[in-house]
Amino acid sequence: SDGLIDYHGRIDSEEKIRGFRVAVEEIEAALGRRPEIAAAAVKAWPDASGNKALTAYIVVGEQGEPMVAELRRYLSETLPDYMVPSRFARIEGLPMTPTGKVDRKALPEPQDGVLRAMFTPPDGPAEERLAEIWKDILGAPAVGRDENFFDLGGHSLLVARLLRRVEFEYGRRLTMAAFFHGPTVEAMTRLLSAEVGDDLPVTVAIQPNGRRPPLLWLDASSTFRKLAHVIGLEQPFLGVPVEPVLERADTTTRLEDVARQMAQIVREAQPKGPYYLGGWCNMGVLAYEVAAQLVEGGDVVGLVVLLDAPNPVHYRRISRISRLSSAARYHWPRFWHEPASGKGRYLADRVRGLFETSDAKEVRGLEAGRAKLARMVWAYEPPVYSGDVALFQARQRLDVLDFRQGWAERVTGELVAHDIPGTHIT
Repeated sequence: SDGLIDYHGRIDSEEKIRGFRVAVEEIEAALGRRPEIAAAAVKAWPDASGNKALTAYIVVGEQGEPMVAELRRYLSETLPDYMVPSRFARIEGLPMTPTGKVDRKALPEPQDGVLRAMFTPPDGPAEERLAEIWKDILGAPAVGRDENFFDLGGHSLLVARLLRRVEFEYGRRLTMAAFFHGPTVEAMTRLLSAEVGDDLPVTVAIQPNGRRPPLLWLDASSTFRKLAHVIGLEQPFLGVPVEPVLERADTTTRLEDVARQMAQIVREAQPKGPYYLGGWCNMGVLAYEVAAQLVEGGDVVGLVVLLDAPNPVHYRRISRISRLSSAARYHWPRFWHEPASGKGRYLADRVRGLFETSDAKEVRGLEAGRAKLARMVWAYEPPVYSGDVALFQARQRLDVLDFRQGWAERVTGELVAHDIPGTHIT
């Protein structure tokens, strides 16, 4: 009715990635606009964890082979992160159907010898040995020495698996914080060869450019590189690793105890305020408490950014019946629009999620440190905070999970709330 046409692509060229339907033709069209690329096709294949990951097949044009890092940067400017392929591979020609269309069913698997991965190979036996471990963990056919773990489809669970494997094979225990400082085969090899000591910076420069006071984000994972890119090159975005503190926590540790240690780390990273702090989900709740302690200690906090962060007091008020009825209202239209083959699995996943406790979900789906944090947040009583807070909430959520009121009861400064497109994960 508004005269606009939405591009959805052909149904037979759709893939489902991390819960999102992806029209691969849109990715192919974006790649096709690059002068170095004569033709491109995209297809999803299962990764090491059984989840689908996108592979882009590139036919190189006359200008020569493009740099993978440049292709990723180019695509991330116009496409959401779940539409940026995890793998890029060179292929001499795309298989075609008799009608002249790309035959995606005939595209070779990434492990197939027809493909040549576009990457810089490992340098020397040490990097080659570590690259083999990365390939096994990621389910990747090849890994370049300078390829970012997260660009290859890695996430926090796979990082934990990788570090356990490295500890078993090398006898050395690396922290997540150390890994986040250099998530490449080359950097990790230097860590293991003791060329890099324990005197690493307390923050990870996710986006170091700009002259403004840095946004100190409680979580150093490269997951937030996209957020840093959206904020812009004028705003420094520094990740503050929390995992080392959580690893030392036990069942008696409170969120206030963790925040006290994080406040010291924040002061070490930036000796003087104003401080700008933020975090997603439970990390956002931790950022709130860190800010409260900084202010109590006489420091100036410019802003706390809560990205889909629950207010635990408000959450505890919501009855199980209210959550069930809200979930039914939210999921029914989505269930109805699922194809017949997917309805059963969608329903089973949703029902299981409703009856699991928060701790059970964390233990099943996240590393132990995050499970500890979830327990602390559940028991946390946020203090009254006199500073300014920006709350960003996912628009696609259960209607009972609107935490404006809960935070408004605690924030006496300015509280600005925004609904943003997407879900809690996106």
